[in-house]
Amino acid sequence: MAGYDSETGILHVPIAIFTAIIGIVITIIYIYKQKSKERLESQSYDKLFDSKEERDNGQTGRDSNQTVSKKRAKLASNKKFPSPPALTHPLLLTTLKGHIGDVIDIDFSINAKYLASTSEDRSVRLWSVKEFKSKDHKYLRVNVELDHGSRISISPDVRAFIVSLGQENTIRVFKIGKKGDGSGEITHAYDFPLKHKNEIIALNIAPTGKYIMSCSKDTTMIIWSLKGEILCQIDTLQVMNTYAAISPCGKFVATSGFVSDIKIWEVEFTKSDEYSKVSRAMELKGHKAAVYSFNFSDDVSRMATVSKDGYWKIWDISVHYRLDQDPRCIMTGSCHTAGFSFIALSPDARTVAIASGARIDFFFAYDAKLDETIKDVHGEMLMAIKWHPSSKYLASAGGNDRSVRIWHNVTGLKATIIDLTNRLRRANSETIKERLQLQLDDAKASLAEIFEKNK
Repeated sequence: MAGYDSETGILHVPIAIFTAIIGIVITIIYIYKQKSKERLESQSYDKLFDSKEERDNGQTGRDSNQTVSKKRAKLASNKKFPSPPALTHPLLLTTLKGHIGDVIDIDFSINAKYLASTSEDRSVRLWSVKEFKSKDHKYLRVNVELDHGSRISISPDVRAFIVSLGQENTIRVFKIGKKGDGSGEITHAYDFPLKHKNEIIALNIAPTGKYIMSCSKDTTMIIWSLKGEILCQIDTLQVMNTYAAISPCGKFVATSGFVSDIKIWEVEFTKSDEYSKVSRAMELKGHKAAVYSFNFSDDVSRMATVSKDGYWKIWDISVHYRLDQDPRCIMTGSCHTAGFSFIALSPDARTVAIASGARIDFFFAYDAKLDETIKDVHGEMLMAIKWHPSSKYLASAGGNDRSVRIWHNVTGLKATIIDLTNRLRRANSETIKERLQLQLDDAKASLAEIFEKNK
């Protein structure tokens, strides 16, 4: 019991109470330091995405383009949206309208038949690619109850898709099926357990259908089973993650972050398709500042990267990494970067598209020259760009127009014409010449048709 000694004037406190008080004080100090650390990390993350102009003008600390503002998402249902701005451009194939909130992410199905979009309006829409050239665009819709999807990925068999939840920082699975009358329907299946402590900035289902990858903006990347079991959790050691993706072959996962290197891991399975391990495969070294994003070529022989240093690069990654052979940079180009930038290498590796701020630049992959620039694509900051598996179209989303825009890949057609012309000159066989000439005529006709419709 505590007692007061009147002779000495000392208050005697039992050791147990004294220890408890010290423990409480230490706990308060620890919580304060953790909150301060989180605040500083958040400020550092936001500054990573500031453009040079914003840094010069002192306009720093804004929300990053890579993540969705939770405050905006909460207010999405009450937000009064202006009418979508009209946009005409020779490269614009169509605009997909229907969302009533800002579109955050998009994904094409591997079979090239569908495009999925997720929005702050707490819905996901599944669009048919074959109707891109139609006047009206039909879609399947499902609501994301009590939350909104921030990232989206369609399963290889197109029987399901997953979204990361913007508020809960976990993963939700939806099934794609048919009603009794044959019409399509989307239903909520289940949620993964909550494991990420920060916003999820990347989400993919492996094209092999063997696993799922999610990555949050701290340094956490998780490899999941399709049922939501953790197979492996990785600390990327990149201060903070900026981007992550699975290779088209499903063999590799890669991350970029605050540091200038891109790290690539191999996800290994046994012959019976049971998960084995994740091991470091290789790194891409050459940028002088943080890497914003990257993209694999369809055959996984190349990777494209874009950095805060104002340059984009193409790398040859078809190396014997198990023998410590390093990837090499084979192309470097300069680019406009207004804060966070997305890079997308077309599946045929002919075109590089870079989205930064409100504009998209199209480069030739073979010589890094800028071919086309589209400004004010969505009115405000772009949130996502994705290539159609055929390389014919690029889809974009973001800004405040609540739409998805589909763009012709004119740069790719030009590159194809140049390549076929050169191959035709070198061809010796008449059979090969005839085949190349037919392909050349087809590419020229496709290019002429795009510009003819815009006259």
